[in-house]
Amino acid sequence: VLASYYVGRNTILVIARNWPGALLRRHWRSILSAQLRIAAAALRNWRGAAARARLRGQLAGLLGIPGALAARRRIQPGRRVSVQSVESLLT
Repeated sequence: VLASYYVGRNTILVIARNWPGALLRRHWRSILSAQLRIAAAALRNWRGAAARARLRGQLAGLLGIPGALAARRRIQPGRRVSVQSVESLLT
């Protein structure tokens, strides 16, 4: 159950903090769609503790975006991997 919470939270925070801007602009629709599908599945399984934990984690991730964006401003200038390299890992 705790893992479901952390996966829900950390997925959103890692994307907000670490994804290159070019990839966010290119893939934001699919990222949002995937997160909404996960939330919808969790809502359908509301009685399960893991589903509720996942939703709480997603909410915590959304609430943590301002802090993640502040960290992003520090992290992104030191990026050493090209956008193309990151994108090749996603496909």
